Amino acid sequence: MAAGNDAGYSNVNGILSYYGGDIVKSYSYAELAEIKSELNSIISELESISSGIRKDFAGIGNEKCADTIDLILSHYYSVRRKLINIDTTSVVEGFE
Repeated sequence: MAAGNDAGYSNVNGILSYYGGDIVKSYSYAELAEIKSELNSIISELESISSGIRKDFAGIGNEKCADTIDLILSHYYSVRRKLINIDTTSVVEGFE
């Protein structure tokens, strides 16, 4: 079967199985882009919360609270770096 032929995949209950190389890569890029976008949205929201806590809640433990959020953010930054470095050229067929 030629790569990129739409007849090379099936979708059963949201689980995709692939038999064509271009389709796998295309779907992988789209899924990865969606995950990255959602992660960036979460990071942005946490950064905003941390900044707001530091600014608006002075004197009531704001630094400790914001530092804890920043610690969580550091984990999300690490995940984002790993996602950016994923090599989608070596994607294999999905689980069946």
